[in-house]
Amino acid sequence: MAIVKVKKVTFVVHKSEKDQLIDTLQEEGIIHITDVREDPALKDLPEVREKKPEIADPEIEYRLSRIKRAIEFINQFDTKKSFLETFFEIKPEITEEDLKRIPREYDYEAVLEKIEGIEKRLGEIKNLESAIQGKIETLRKWYDLDIPVEKLGESERVEVLAGTVPLSHEDSLRAIENAEVSVVSRDSRLTYAVIVFLKEDAQKVKNELIKIGFEQADFRGLEGKPRELIEKFKKELASLWKEKDEKVREVLKLVDEKIRLFVIYDYLSNIGNKVKVKGKGMETLSTFLITGWIKEKDARKLQKIVEKFESASYTLEEPSPEDNPPTFIENRGIIKPFELLTKLYGLPNLREVDPTPLLTPFFAVFFGLCLTDAGYGISLILLALLLMKKLGRMQFLVVLLFGGITSILAGAITGSWFGDLFTSLPVPFLHRFRNSLLLFDPMIDPMPFFYLSLALGLLQVELGLLVGFYKRIKNGEVIDGISNELSWFFMILFVIIAYLVSSRSGRSFGDVLFHNGIAGYLMAFFIFAPVFLIVFLSGGTSGNFIVRVVKGLYNLYGVTGYVGDLLSYVRLMALGMVTAGIAMSINIVAKLVLPVPVVGIILAVLIFIGGHLFSIIINVMGAFVHSLRLQYVEFFTKFYDNGGHEFKPFEIEGYFTEIRK
Repeated sequence: MAIVKVKKVTFVVHKSEKDQLIDTLQEEGIIHITDVREDPALKDLPEVREKKPEIADPEIEYRLSRIKRAIEFINQFDTKKSFLETFFEIKPEITEEDLKRIPREYDYEAVLEKIEGIEKRLGEIKNLESAIQGKIETLRKWYDLDIPVEKLGESERVEVLAGTVPLSHEDSLRAIENAEVSVVSRDSRLTYAVIVFLKEDAQKVKNELIKIGFEQADFRGLEGKPRELIEKFKKELASLWKEKDEKVREVLKLVDEKIRLFVIYDYLSNIGNKVKVKGKGMETLSTFLITGWIKEKDARKLQKIVEKFESASYTLEEPSPEDNPPTFIENRGIIKPFELLTKLYGLPNLREVDPTPLLTPFFAVFFGLCLTDAGYGISLILLALLLMKKLGRMQFLVVLLFGGITSILAGAITGSWFGDLFTSLPVPFLHRFRNSLLLFDPMIDPMPFFYLSLALGLLQVELGLLVGFYKRIKNGEVIDGISNELSWFFMILFVIIAYLVSSRSGRSFGDVLFHNGIAGYLMAFFIFAPVFLIVFLSGGTSGNFIVRVVKGLYNLYGVTGYVGDLLSYVRLMALGMVTAGIAMSINIVAKLVLPVPVVGIILAVLIFIGGHLFSIIINVMGAFVHSLRLQYVEFFTKFYDNGGHEFKPFEIEGYFTEIRK
């Protein structure tokens, strides 16, 4: 469908023109470069077998890491970020000329050194601050100690110790013989005390102290009374904080340098990419060879590239069975944004179909049914348009926009406008407007919603089986396609038809099939013939008939899986009714506070706006996730294997910037 055809391209150029070729390929951006070691056609060449693995330029990688670290450091202090930038990555737009000009004019090394110096000093300040605060916290317990800490220890005849014991052992501390104990302070766990004793009693006293869990205080390197030291450290802290503020102000002056650092990073990154691409090629004594993939429609551009070189030549080949070509999906119009959903699951390989056009209408409709509120749909459209104005036409926002449109339609036919707002307000025009669009009210009769959900599920499951059958036929698996996907398609379809005829006519299921003339016999044929095909042909190619039949019977048991798949679509009704229920609850609460004197109106407005805003956010998330789940679990499993890898052309690209060509 929308999978773009690609061809294998092999370039050979004289080594003297190698760098020029790499530059040109990057500027044109049409070749997906591959490593020659991965090319099945070249793997037996000695040069390829002996080729060293791809390497990057260590100098460039080092510079990139420094720039990225500097940007991350500046970001911590950037107060100019908008509210949207906290949720979305907004890249500044530059031109290719900017990408060449700014690195020539900008001394980024000096800026990096300045940023790194500030970062280093702020780190030192942080460590010093932590150490000083730790010392202050320790000294607070000794605030009332009225002797300089350097006087603690041994003198000629006396030894003075300061330390702590568990609070529960304070009495034991005081009871130590031949020691004078002075308690300085206490906290919830410890007693802080000074113990004085003669040196001749030191061993005995210390043994007693060990028994009660005494720990000596560490005042090494300190001089002065604790209260004096605390004041001294507070002054040091104040000085550090002042220096810290100065450094932060210096960083804030460098915030505007960030965009130029972005450009330098992307400039060096693109140079590094060229080095990596060279590493993917192969050199002989005089030539350079490189391989890759190109979209078939870009063949003319390729010819023009080659014409720029005297020694260059190339070959174009169709993918061989051994090749693993990259995948590029290309859709137009309203389908294009929904490629995002396919890529989230995984790209198709070249033997599959692109599921994007198939999932687009289903996802949009399912999203609308999950939300099922016209007021919420309008709000979602306005939000998406506002974000697009700020961020551009991001695929995710366009998907939300279409979800808002289908939510309006779903809400209109079920009569939900911010829940029951239109029916609860005393405005006859709103009542008439709502009723003119109403098809059914699920809060009164949910069965139409139930049947609609099942019908959509049946439609998508059956479509998935048809696509799976087409894929089998395309790959030459005719018998497998008939005995699996096609058989299930007809069996499910005609079981449903027979059930509907039975329920509407009041007759039994068997009576409809076998006592209903030619129509009944046709229905029976399209139910039991698939059963026969599944049992006897879907079990594979084993030579053992019994093994094949057992496998076929196991495959027939898969009918329970299809029943489960169809019932999964009931979540469309469930989520739609939950949205309506939450919206109605918010309106009821807003009405309840309305009679409150003075502030009633204000409270009602706040509850209405805040409640519905919260409900929109929660229910939009639920609608997105569950609609996506139905695509991935119930639909894709019928035909889609993914397994493709993305076509990524070697081009000038921006990591931090959006490069406009």
